[in-house]
Amino acid sequence: MSKVLDTWPSPRNHAVSRNRKYPWEDWLDGRIHKLKSGKDFHCKLLSFRMTISRECIKRNVKYRSYTPNGKDLVLQALIEEVT
Repeated sequence: MSKVLDTWPSPRNHAVSRNRKYPWEDWLDGRIHKLKSGKDFHCKLLSFRMTISRECIKRNVKYRSYTPNGKDLVLQALIEEVT
């Protein structure tokens, strides 16, 4: 027998991830940031790297990243100095 629900269920983590705001201004400031999985981001590493890529494209910023242990991420925006 089916169960009747009072409200429409939201997909697990969908509302949270869609509304999550990352501090891009801080993270893409040219300094080297070590971002911890489960603390600074709460999705799969590949998904987070794609999010970083999209954000950098939006901002016309190049970056480099490194995964030292397979779960955390080191990130640096490559800020060009104007001479």
